[in-house]
Amino acid sequence: MTRIITPKREEDATLTYKTDDWEGEDYDMHLLTFKSDDIERTHAHLKAQGVSVSEIKLYDGNRKNFRFYDLNGNRLDVWSGWL
Repeated sequence: MTRIITPKREEDATLTYKTDDWEGEDYDMHLLTFKSDDIERTHAHLKAQGVSVSEIKLYDGNRKNFRFYDLNGNRLDVWSGWL
């Protein structure tokens, strides 16, 4: 039997956690990141569908990333993989 357990309080349901290991203090690191082989196309598709998306950002010249929000306001992450 499979059982799904969900948080009892909305404020306990989060797809990010705080870390100092990425972009400064208290960075919201994502628990789930989607990898896209064509990040520009993925970004354009989501935007065309009316999804709230951030701009694509290049990190250290070797990877691209953007964030988007689902219908419940959860922030999700998409990255290009290593370039």
